[in-house]
Amino acid sequence: MPRLLVVLPVVLAALVAAGGAGSARLDDPPDVTVRASGNGQYDVTVQNTSTTLVINSFTFAPGPALTVSGVVRSDAGTCAMSGSTFSCSGLSLGIYHCGCNPGGLVTVTFTGAGDGAGSGVSGLGTSPAPPDSVTTATTAKPTATTTKPAGSAASGDVKITIADVNGRVIRTLDGPKAAGIPSSL
Repeated sequence: MPRLLVVLPVVLAALVAAGGAGSARLDDPPDVTVRASGNGQYDVTVQNTSTTLVINSFTFAPGPALTVSGVVRSDAGTCAMSGSTFSCSGLSLGIYHCGCNPGGLVTVTFTGAGDGAGSGVSGLGTSPAPPDSVTTATTAKPTATTTKPAGSAASGDVKITIADVNGRVIRTLDGPKAAGIPSSL
């Protein structure tokens, strides 16, 4: 019992030192791309690559040869100058699922001068992704079910349903009525 009393405060102290959900460490750092768009303006795109955490805020960290002088616009959240850089908040950059469904992104246009190489983000504010949006690994193999023999055309509408491993429908598509693979592929 005395060991438990010593270990419990140590564990609690470690959890507090690690920070809450607002400062959780991403499993993968976000992708940051800086592109000069002309007339002294730059576009920085920040895309979430985490599979478990939503990005709610960040501070832009300009590379060593880039000077930031003002924020022009942002396509999500609110971004404002903070010293020699800017911070963005009010975001909800969703998690990365796969190459076909990448994580949320924001593009911020700012004024400045120099080369954007070496730029990134810091001070990430994060929160756990909603449980139904987290991608989980599975060993189940994809399967296809057909209700018509492969060589015959369908007589009615054809619906292609994509579902996750739990059977939850992700997307329904209209399919071709003709048999076989379209020649346009």
